[in-house]
Amino acid sequence: GGVKADLGYPRPHSRTRGRALLEDIKASYKSLSDVKAAVKAALPVIREGQPKSSRAVRPAKMLETATAIRPTVFASVPADAWDARAKELGGNSGALVAAFAARLGFNMGQSRPDGSVLLNFPVGDRGEGDARANALTGMSVTADPVQVLTDLAPIRASLKAGLKEVATTPSDLLAPLPLAPFTPKRLVRRLEWIVLGQGPVVGCSNMGDIPEVLTQLDGTPAAHFL
Repeated sequence: GGVKADLGYPRPHSRTRGRALLEDIKASYKSLSDVKAAVKAALPVIREGQPKSSRAVRPAKMLETATAIRPTVFASVPADAWDARAKELGGNSGALVAAFAARLGFNMGQSRPDGSVLLNFPVGDRGEGDARANALTGMSVTADPVQVLTDLAPIRASLKAGLKEVATTPSDLLAPLPLAPFTPKRLVRRLEWIVLGQGPVVGCSNMGDIPEVLTQLDGTPAAHFL
């Protein structure tokens, strides 16, 4: 069952090792023009995004084989109560999610010098029939962690403006993506500041209303979906 997309890849074990190697070399050669363009596009992004000072708090250095277990908290809120509270504060469900993230960041000491909290949102960019590996962009929104307690209108307006800009202006961060297969893991980790920017940043994801079918991966309704 489900949707089986044809991505144009050969079936497993349908090629000899020599033929597979030859075809992969040809495909890599054809992509060199994209790689060249990505290198050219990446340089100004790196120069512009490079931090002038190191982050105030850095995670402890860990070995590649080390395992980090981070505390996780789940909260279940009735949808009608959530939407009602968002409406009372002059916002919507998405604005209340952002407000919650802003307050959480504020309480965890992730405020900026001016007291604001910078929220970083991943934004899906995949359309019908889109088979890209990285159909994703992102946006950053500044929130007032005190104001969101009583008024969601400003953060709602900021989210709307950010989504409109993302829809009409391609992100500079997408240009270097063809370099991903050639970038060492250690370098990718060090380039975190390109995506998140300088200073404290709070990551926030909002999936919105989840289709019911997503909670039935085994064919039966799930009691809980976290």
